[in-house]
Amino acid sequence: MMWMNWWRKRFRKPNTFFSGRLEVEYLNREYNLDIPESEYTTLSGYIISGLEDIPEPGTNLDLDKFHIKILRGSDTRIELVSLKIKAEE
Repeated sequence: MMWMNWWRKRFRKPNTFFSGRLEVEYLNREYNLDIPESEYTTLSGYIISGLEDIPEPGTNLDLDKFHIKILRGSDTRIELVSLKIKAEE
């Protein structure tokens, strides 16, 4: 439970790092991210669904209200991302 509090505090900082395997439902519940729910179940699925491709590490993209940077991945999966909520315009 202590690690969960650490993550909640961490998310208040400009960038937060998440595993691509985390479920969208969990992220929405624990971090109030409001990631749209669809046929995908994971953060990686959300990103791939939005791009219609698997991005390479180092790729920066804007998807809905998020700025996302792919930190680690392979040809077949997204492993680690930096997620930032874009400033409201």
